Amino acid sequence: MKKARVSLWLGLLSGTVLCLRAQEVSLWVDRVAIEGPPSRKQVHAVLLSSRGFLWIGTRGGLARFDGIQFRVYDDRAPGQLRESEVWALAEDRESALWVGTYGGGLSRFRDGQFRTFGIAEGLPSNLVQSLTVDHDGTLWVGTAAGLARYRDGRFTTTGREAGLPGGSVTALHTDASGQVWIGTNGGLASFSDGRFVSHAAANPRQLAGTVTAIADGIGGGLWVAISETGGPDD
Repeated sequence: MKKARVSLWLGLLSGTVLCLRAQEVSLWVDRVAIEGPPSRKQVHAVLLSSRGFLWIGTRGGLARFDGIQFRVYDDRAPGQLRESEVWALAEDRESALWVGTYGGGLSRFRDGQFRTFGIAEGLPSNLVQSLTVDHDGTLWVGTAAGLARYRDGRFTTTGREAGLPGGSVTALHTDASGQVWIGTNGGLASFSDGRFVSHAAANPRQLAGTVTAIADGIGGGLWVAISETGGPDD
């Protein structure tokens, strides 16, 4: 019988990215260190793209690792990011990379070029904290002032008036079944059958804090990380 092998990438505040490879009870750890100023030592997001690049979002820019060397994109070079502090990463169906920055809006990297979207293009805020792409190809954007969805070249926005338990969207996740989960500074919500459902009101003691991360569990469960001190907008 073929042995199962699972890889997990972890970004650390020390500027180190770890790849944990598990095969039955054995564990291998590969370490990748980002060189540069102290701001690049704070890793906020990690994404392994369909083309094999490891993308790393840091407080000091966006780093791409090709297996041999790094290339860094930031706000110092024209035509790149408006803000170097990167909080979220996602890849869409066309293999474009979406980069959520903390103050510089949302940037798309495609065919070697950046295009940036902000409040003027329809985002509720330039503070982008979380991203996910659903099974229909829609990009979901969590900002400090609400939720935006990007499809067919335009944004639609959603806030507490639609049923979200908080105004700041701090985490987003699309599960294996295609359901989108929304973490806010007021608790957890989900989107199904065309509407938002808040789970914070029904579970105030467990799900009413600031959601910082959401991940699939084994066997269809869901892991939700909740902070009592608030999200990055606090």
